[in-house]
Amino acid sequence: MRVAQPWRTYAWLALDNIWAIFVIGVLVVFYWRGTWELLDYNLYPDDGMKSTWICVAIGNGGLFFAAMLQETFNKHMTSKNATSKWILWFFFNHLFSYVMGFFSVCHWRGIWHGLNHYTGKTDESYIYSLVVGESIFHIYTRALRCFTICPFSESNCNYYSTQYIARTTPKNGELYVLDHLLNVVVIWNSVVLMWRGFWGLGDNHFYPDDLEKSSWVSLGVGFGVLLLNIPLQILGNMIFRWSLNKGWPLAFRVVLEDILIFVANFGVIHHWRGVWLMQDVYFFPDHENLSLSPGISHIAGYLGLALILVSMCNVTIGSYTTGSAPANSGCFLTNYYFRYFFSKAPLDSPDDEVNDAKAAEEQSYNMATESVAL
Repeated sequence: MRVAQPWRTYAWLALDNIWAIFVIGVLVVFYWRGTWELLDYNLYPDDGMKSTWICVAIGNGGLFFAAMLQETFNKHMTSKNATSKWILWFFFNHLFSYVMGFFSVCHWRGIWHGLNHYTGKTDESYIYSLVVGESIFHIYTRALRCFTICPFSESNCNYYSTQYIARTTPKNGELYVLDHLLNVVVIWNSVVLMWRGFWGLGDNHFYPDDLEKSSWVSLGVGFGVLLLNIPLQILGNMIFRWSLNKGWPLAFRVVLEDILIFVANFGVIHHWRGVWLMQDVYFFPDHENLSLSPGISHIAGYLGLALILVSMCNVTIGSYTTGSAPANSGCFLTNYYFRYFFSKAPLDSPDDEVNDAKAAEEQSYNMATESVAL
């Protein structure tokens, strides 16, 4: 029985992570910063609460209904004709990713600004956000992996299919609706809580009176932690597979992935904060047209992602449970780009007996979960 990944797998992993950190992740921040600040300047700029609640409604409502309609999108956007399929992919899929990205930004902006208004920007407020977001919701639901969005999110994913906690289908009726409500309204809202907590503490303690220096500190922390996370993922995967060989309980792998993901989360948030503030500091900061800088960021970010075929990285939707990954990809943060195009052996291919043991354990876990739900 093999217990180690081939060196080529680790090389592909490192290449994908580096590409995500320095290219995909930066472009995503460009899009988000541009969209967010355009809303600041153009959506009721003199009435912050009206702007906030409009974003809450658009974000939560849009993501929920898009999730509910994913089966319909999958059904009607599949064509047997190669030419028509390409045309539909080029126009509708990119329109879909653009709209979904807008919904995601509205979702985050609404919750973030609402919390700032009602709870303030103090350390206490940020710590409460961090604790609630991480401990109560995500550790309880084993959804801590959701915190790690781009640059550690899956590239080249299916545009319309989204993974959720309960793995329900439309045949499940009201459970299907509740599953989507749980993910959009509860899980992803609490993701915003954790991000706001880390980000706000950075605002208050990383040179709060010097935005330029603060941005450089976050940039260094973010890139440094994410690069360090590459060998940590490899080490974590070795331990993950070893624990399966030894028959250790699922709880061990859940804790293992939670620890590694927490480290990655810290790096991702400061990666975003650093790139975001860099644009505020150096990208037309004093131009009379306040929408110029975010407008260019918005366009450049989306077009850049579309050109490298990862425009859905703008979207925050779906959920993943820690400890439930296939053996070959346990502790690997999902980020497939070069592997998607060039690697002949996907990380999650069931190519050894370890995955058989993993499948049996997950089947047992799912049966227990279903019995509790019934």
